[in-house]
Amino acid sequence: MQLERDALEKAHQALLEDHRSLQSQHDDVLSERDDAFARARELLHQADTRRSDKTDVIMKAEMERLRADLYVVGLPLGIHSSYRPLFRQKSEENLAVTESELENQTRAVADLTHRVDELQGYAAEAARLKDQIDEYAYPRSCGIYFDREKTPPRFRSAFQNGECNGKVQEEARRSC
Repeated sequence: MQLERDALEKAHQALLEDHRSLQSQHDDVLSERDDAFARARELLHQADTRRSDKTDVIMKAEMERLRADLYVVGLPLGIHSSYRPLFRQKSEENLAVTESELENQTRAVADLTHRVDELQGYAAEAARLKDQIDEYAYPRSCGIYFDREKTPPRFRSAFQNGECNGKVQEEARRSC
């Protein structure tokens, strides 16, 4: 019995040592996790700072461009006099480019207007010719004119199908 008791105490001591060791490892892992979370937060903050710094640079450049454009339009800002010749030169360049584009677009509009007028004439002529064709096309297949309502039905189909011979033409002329 004593032997069993000694064996159980040794086993108990070994389990306590294992438990303390595992508890220590657990505490170490938890502290490492907390450190990792803190580092992640710090890195996110640095990334946000860099992003905002980039955004600040971009916004400052955009503000400078807008200032230059406002000066070009004629709204002089409180800009140092050393910058004014640069802005004046840029405004003159912008004005020249705009005038050139305006001339090109005016020329294109005039060409298109001329083309539209020309095509409208062609369209009117085409409509007149179509009406003329429609007017002549119907009874013309046999070489005579006749009124549709006055022509007997037996001759109408012959005229429409183009089956006209001398005898049918003569009878149709007499009946109309």
